[in-house]
Amino acid sequence: MTKYVDPKGKSAEFKLHTPVGIFFYNRPDLLKIILNRLTEIYIPKLFLVSDGPNSQRFGDQEKVTECRNLCKNLPNVGETIEIYRDYNVGIYRNITEGIRNIFSRTETCIFLEDDTLPDISFFKYCQELLEWYSGDDKVWLISGTNVFTSKKSIKSDSVSFYFSRYPGFWGWASWSKKWNKYYDGELASFLSFWNHPSFKKQFRSRREYLYWTNKLNVVIATKGTWDTQAIPTSFYNELLSIVPAVNLVTNIGFNRSDATHSRGNSPLANVLAHSFEFPMKMPPRISINQDYDKAFSNYVAPNLLKKLKIGFGRRLRRIRKNYCRPKI
Repeated sequence: MTKYVDPKGKSAEFKLHTPVGIFFYNRPDLLKIILNRLTEIYIPKLFLVSDGPNSQRFGDQEKVTECRNLCKNLPNVGETIEIYRDYNVGIYRNITEGIRNIFSRTETCIFLEDDTLPDISFFKYCQELLEWYSGDDKVWLISGTNVFTSKKSIKSDSVSFYFSRYPGFWGWASWSKKWNKYYDGELASFLSFWNHPSFKKQFRSRREYLYWTNKLNVVIATKGTWDTQAIPTSFYNELLSIVPAVNLVTNIGFNRSDATHSRGNSPLANVLAHSFEFPMKMPPRISINQDYDKAFSNYVAPNLLKKLKIGFGRRLRRIRKNYCRPKI
């Protein structure tokens, strides 16, 4: 990787030429960790997207202000662009409108949130793939997360990444022309075909179809998230996302009282990030890795036996935590 030394004296492991966007709100402890990681590379343009304080939450103004102060005078950044809200609009509007704003200013971008901690190699991985698949309209998203790397059933054929129908957003990258063309956070273009028999057949099981139906009904009713909407986008348009063969991003935001969606004990919490090896070993063709997609489908919509095993495992971990503590 190319070394870069900032005028302030901070050395960078790699000099990007792709912009980076980071979404944050009121968790300065997590944001500080992510920003420290960002100082290890040179970023030509950094988009800072922050929701505004919620007047109904005690101390929210102070936390939001602390987060924004952390973003001042960052080393190894060519230009910072602040997209800050004066008041709270919620995660859906803040992120979807933030992405739209960013993509009105740049053709490509690498995205993080305040709880997604990437390995340094994640940035070069995204940048190279943004260049490589720029002209392929069916590859619309690059994900940095692979939580199934330990599954021996996934055949990688010694390649550096897979293609999947399931987009992942714990560290990701995309192109403005593709995102703006396909993403529909309001789901208006998908509701008419969702119950069509031909669309139902695209899912691996009725369990999975019902799982996503329930998730989308919640999204329609609450507008409580923005990423679930990418599933119908991907399935309907037959789009593919790129998934690394090794996990490159760790979600450090689980099991916190201020978590929005990553609450409770989860096998996805704090999955270790690894270094990506270069040069890349390219897949011989653009096609879905069926083993990965099957693992993903079985995770979100497990059969009854797997549900029982998962439930038993959680109870066992809870018992061990509560009753098997070392004596003092």
